Amino acid sequence: ALAELRQVLRKHSHDPLGIDGYLFEVHVWATYNFDAVEKGLPYRARRYADGVGGDVDVCVHDMRDGTAVDQAQLKTTGKHLFSHFRYTGLDRVTTTEHAHCQGGVCAEGELSYGGASSLPVSLWSGQLQRLESEPEVRLRELQAEPQPQPPPSPPPQLQPRVSRVSCLGGR
Repeated sequence: ALAELRQVLRKHSHDPLGIDGYLFEVHVWATYNFDAVEKGLPYRARRYADGVGGDVDVCVHDMRDGTAVDQAQLKTTGKHLFSHFRYTGLDRVTTTEHAHCQGGVCAEGELSYGGASSLPVSLWSGQLQRLESEPEVRLRELQAEPQPQPPPSPPPQLQPRVSRVSCLGGR
């Protein structure tokens, strides 16, 4: 993870549009993989740098056979993320302040597949900038940070009668 982060810092530290989007990609990719490794899951995310994957920024692979099992577009802003015409069939992952549904298109605050999840992050928290200013320290913190646990299910008598369907579908 550190080598990937250093490559991003070398290549994009003077990008006129800013480095936050690249740091967000590294954050999502690294924290998903940290969680998958810790849980002993066979899935690993791969980050496609600088448009190599087309619209796919991160692809999750099943390491047992190498197949791609999930693909995601990552954005730090809502611009284009909620388009019905772009990113069809991809998970849409964004920072916590932009995670919502708009016009039937949803963007989540974390990459989640097969029991592993990336850690959500706010663009305004300063945590992405710490990947730039303190890369080794911040990556160690992220690796040690526990993943949020889903809320407990309500008792059976309080279960909703209608099941919820994710607007991202497929899981």
